[in-house]
Amino acid sequence: MDDEFENALAWFRSAPSGWIAGAKKDLAACAEWVWEVLQGDFNDSASTAQVVTGTVISMIPLVDQLCDVRDVVANCKKIRREPDNRWNWISLVLTLIGLFPSIGSLVKGCGKVLFATLRKAGYVSGATPQMAKFMEVAITQLNKFLARPEIVTTLKALKIDNPYKYLAKSIRTVSRKLNTRELLGAFDTAKDAADSMLNLVRKWGSVSLAEEAVDLIKLIGAVRSSADRMLSKAVRQAQEF
Repeated sequence: MDDEFENALAWFRSAPSGWIAGAKKDLAACAEWVWEVLQGDFNDSASTAQVVTGTVISMIPLVDQLCDVRDVVANCKKIRREPDNRWNWISLVLTLIGLFPSIGSLVKGCGKVLFATLRKAGYVSGATPQMAKFMEVAITQLNKFLARPEIVTTLKALKIDNPYKYLAKSIRTVSRKLNTRELLGAFDTAKDAADSMLNLVRKWGSVSLAEEAVDLIKLIGAVRSSADRMLSKAVRQAQEF
């Protein structure tokens, strides 16, 4: 594994003590490391600071990819528990939008702040979520994100005087492009990355860990098989958001 990937993993979890043994890396420890990172689930009780900080971290190359894969894994686990719950599929749509290659880092970061809150709406409120309440919370999170010094610097560098107007225009553009084909393409990208990481776990880890990795690969594959039908139902509601 290259240094960039190691550094990305380190954002989530400290390197295992056995990672370097002389000049030889402990592959079993590495497998455990990757596995633990990918098990991260949505933190439905995260504070504003945690959400904003996590979003800033996710804008770092490779860390961003790990965040995306981890979120897709979390979505798939929720779908396995409740495959017919439409909010689980809408949540997956909101996650996959963040994988669109046409979305710039700033818009993607802001979108993750908003979507992290909106995803919770379905889980907390059930079939009839109180969207107005959660939208207010989402905007509060966004305001704090935009006020961060590094984001203010970015806005100045990009010569963006009104970030809200800029984001509104960008979100409308994304909404017009939002369709099942684009979402499935994003899903396939995340699935390929997850398969690659999990195959390292399977190859390097213990027998029991390898079995768990294979099970997770199968789970992601099963959700992907259902995605053509289920995502088409969730797209319209995601566009309304």
